Amino acid sequence: MSETLRLRPLAPTDEAVMRDFHEQLSADDFAFLQAEGTWDDIIATHEREARGIDLPPGRVRAQFLVAEVDGRPVGRTSIRYELNDFLFDLGGHVGYVVVPEFRRRGYA
Repeated sequence: MSETLRLRPLAPTDEAVMRDFHEQLSADDFAFLQAEGTWDDIIATHEREARGIDLPPGRVRAQFLVAEVDGRPVGRTSIRYELNDFLFDLGGHVGYVVVPEFRRRGYA
């Protein structure tokens, strides 16, 4: 059976697995969620960022998407619709991470 990778926005049902991914990647100084607060706050932050509303200093309009394979989250991507100096030099328009458990399977 072929695996299908799909990108989608965060959902209320993602909290446990996304917080687990965030904790796993914190050991590598990687901010998986890119936001703080309650789960509703985190979702709202990403929705505002996708529309470019109330962006904090240093942030650009971007969409945070969950990467899932056959319905199971494996990582995330950020699609940036513009760049600042830092992203121009180091980050680019697309940021992504696959959590360690799902690496080396061709998802990135």
